[in-house]
Amino acid sequence: MPSLSLAATLYLFHHVVLPPKLPGANDWNAEYEDALLETTVEALQTFSDAVRNDEPQIAGYVRILHIL
Repeated sequence: MPSLSLAATLYLFHHVVLPPKLPGANDWNAEYEDALLETTVEALQTFSDAVRNDEPQIAGYVRILHIL
C-alpha cells in the first residue's frame, strides 16, 4: 500500500481512533474511504498472520465481510 497523505492519515485517525462528534460535519471523501478500507484489510491480514489456532479463521471471516 502506498504511503498516505497527511489529509488521508488524519481522516483515518478521525474515523478509527477518535469517537464521533455529534453533530458531525459530512467529511466523506471517496479517496479517503478507499484508504480506510485498504488499511483495515491490511491490518486484518497482518492480524491473521500473527495469530494461532482458531483466531486466523475469525480474522478470515472478518476480511471476507469487506467484500460483501
